[in-house]
Amino acid sequence: MKNILTIITLALFVVPPAIAERVRIGIGEIEYVGAEQSSSRHSRSTSGDMGAFADMMTTALVKTKKLDVMERGRLSEVLKEQGLSIFGLTGSGSQNETLNVTGIDYVLTGAITQYGKSEKAMAVKGFAAGGESWTMSVDIRVLNIQTGRIEIAETVLTRLSGGMAVKTSKFAGGGSSDKSEMVGKLLRQSAMNVTNLIVTSIYPVRIVNINGKQVVLNYGDALLSIGDVLEVYSQGESFTDPDTGEVLGMEETLIGTIKVTDAQPKFAKAEIQKDSDPMQKGMIARVTSSTQKKTKTQKKRLF
Repeated sequence: MKNILTIITLALFVVPPAIAERVRIGIGEIEYVGAEQSSSRHSRSTSGDMGAFADMMTTALVKTKKLDVMERGRLSEVLKEQGLSIFGLTGSGSQNETLNVTGIDYVLTGAITQYGKSEKAMAVKGFAAGGESWTMSVDIRVLNIQTGRIEIAETVLTRLSGGMAVKTSKFAGGGSSDKSEMVGKLLRQSAMNVTNLIVTSIYPVRIVNINGKQVVLNYGDALLSIGDVLEVYSQGESFTDPDTGEVLGMEETLIGTIKVTDAQPKFAKAEIQKDSDPMQKGMIARVTSSTQKKTKTQKKRLF
């Protein structure tokens, strides 16, 4: 029996199937608002990390080859030319207000609400062990420049495990991980997670070709890695809010699973692992939680 999954989700973007131009997105301000900012010494180092994070986001967005990306400096120039600022666009003004900003479709802004390292230790009868956990939480907002509406409001939480130390009466080994290396990994993984969330909200992962047990997907190594397992769904009837006319989501039927065997810059190949019905071109695919890189996404609605 087919597994029927009905998903009621917010319709984030409406992109015509035959769109001639790619969506244009600008990178706005990425602020750090964590409690540690009260330390001036930590704030200075964190400021540099946030700049690196914004640069990594730009790189990750470009590598998906799905969006036209406007860098922060150019975005500020465009808004300044039209008498606007990124803070004015994302402030407390009313939504659904036409802004008439040319040259860009969406603006990404964010706030780092959690960032740093925590340590855990355990000791039992002569045995002691400890480890590190590196965490970064990003609240992101994607603003539709033409309508003034916030299309995406999400919290993306990324965790990485650091060094592990073990000590007994006869042995001691391990220790703290290299801080700069772990910070770099945490920033880059978080940038990738935020990017993948945004891009797949606009352009889902889809099957573009099928040859026997092999399928070709419309995303490459910027999103997918060899060994990733994805669930494949067919889409059915959509659901519309009778009051606002907004498309809320649609019924999805789980067809089966596929496993990535090759990832190129613009596409990936995958092997069909299991299917209840034949897979077809156009079906969407999502990476399963078991293959995600210790990442948690918490959805949050602001409207």
